[in-house]
Amino acid sequence: MPRKKLNKDETLSLQESYHELFVDVGKFRIDNKKKQNLSKKKDKDLEELQWSFLNIASELNAASVLMKTALLDDELKTLTQATKSMKSAAGKINNVKKWIRVGGKAIAFGAAIMTGQVPATVEAGKDLIDEMKNA
Repeated sequence: MPRKKLNKDETLSLQESYHELFVDVGKFRIDNKKKQNLSKKKDKDLEELQWSFLNIASELNAASVLMKTALLDDELKTLTQATKSMKSAAGKINNVKKWIRVGGKAIAFGAAIMTGQVPATVEAGKDLIDEMKNA
């Protein structure tokens, strides 16, 4: 089976996905702070999640290890699906617990991408896709 490398557009799409999550969790956080629906702990958890998304987006902008790694078609498909699932989640997640669960999976996916380890990235991508289905 032929292997392909992530192109610049695919890497940019990953970066955009994390940026969209950063914006969306920030909007959710601020809206709920205005309504006084967040405890200090939940607010802090969401703030940490928000910054994690921004940091991952920034790291993907700097240099993606996976851009240099050849992927099988099914591996690339999983990464693409995970990216699309993050983008589709924008505006749909409506409670703190879901944000924490989705955020944890998205962070694990981003961390796996940074390692350049394809099996770990694909597994984390599948976990993220599964979590997004429940979001």
